[in-house]
Amino acid sequence: MSVASIRQRADEIWPQQADAEMSDQRWSLLFLPGTYGTDAEPLQIKVGYYTEVADLGASPSDVVVNGKVEVYNRCLTDGPTQPYCVALNNFWHSLSNLTIAVNGTGQDGCRASANFWATSQASSLRRVDIRGGTLSLMDYCTEGPQLASDGYLADSRAGTVVNGSQQQWLTRNSEVGSWSNGV
Repeated sequence: MSVASIRQRADEIWPQQADAEMSDQRWSLLFLPGTYGTDAEPLQIKVGYYTEVADLGASPSDVVVNGKVEVYNRCLTDGPTQPYCVALNNFWHSLSNLTIAVNGTGQDGCRASANFWATSQASSLRRVDIRGGTLSLMDYCTEGPQLASDGYLADSRAGTVVNGSQQQWLTRNSEVGSWSNGV
């Protein structure tokens, strides 16, 4: 599939799943071995509830996404303050077995600064190789308290990781260049 076709399909799925905290809908975006996106036209995907993004190859290097695979804060209207944008209830997302060559072309200055994985409980990154950019475990681009809590990174590689408010985060068997912040 072309990058435009993949982006269109992902953009159809994301609004259905962005706030589907108690939904029975499940999605998997599965990639055959290859490279998706270019420097000029990166593939940038937003991931919602109950959505898995994975490489069908044998190793993370079999699929390279030149762009981003991201989860942002949810902005809620019933929080203690307005806006109340947090990742504390961003559950059930997963990313596995692929390489992301971080490319924020076309995104605003803050969004272009990292690949955001602002999640909490039951959201994992497994066998992921993040290259050429920062992996942020919080969404520091939205207003609000920007809280996130609990996640899992295993058998992966990342250069700079921005931890933010993550508590109860487990990282094992991974190579991390630097880890900022901590709770």
